[in-house]
Amino acid sequence: MPALSSMLAAPPLPLFLTKQNFLAAGLDPYSPTAPEECSICKELLVANPPATIPPAPTPPPTTPTTIPPPAHPGTRIKACNHVFGKTCLEAWLQQEDQSTCPMCRVKLFGGEVRRVSQLDGVIVTSLNAENIGARLRQRDAARRAAAAAARERFVADMAQRETEAFAACSATSM
Repeated sequence: MPALSSMLAAPPLPLFLTKQNFLAAGLDPYSPTAPEECSICKELLVANPPATIPPAPTPPPTTPTTIPPPAHPGTRIKACNHVFGKTCLEAWLQQEDQSTCPMCRVKLFGGEVRRVSQLDGVIVTSLNAENIGARLRQRDAARRAAAAAARERFVADMAQRETEAFAACSATSM
């Protein structure tokens, strides 16, 4: 088993302290290469417009036209690579106490989480680091109890075999 210090030396998560920091640096523009729906509203995602759009002359309509659906630019969360419509993700994050990805619930901002590592299937963060010692003691106590129980079963089994062997020897010698 690796040393506890090496397990805690995991690289920092791409978390941000504030929602504003996350919105500024935790997202990438996403341009779908094929028709793709927003996982929240099911509208089609469109390519993100370039930073500067040259004005295009619009001729006056001569025939009735259908109104195109509103543009729904896609955005990708860097932490988990899930893609949503930018306005949908922003609306999701506006909800009270919402700081996670709508799909996988990975924490995106807020809190004091700095590092993460794996310890017997339990995610260890700086928020619960003080519990690591207790978890290790609990795990070790469970392992010691299991080993003691196995020893007791072994001793009982050997005593039973010895008794049976002694009885068999006594029966043949008579």
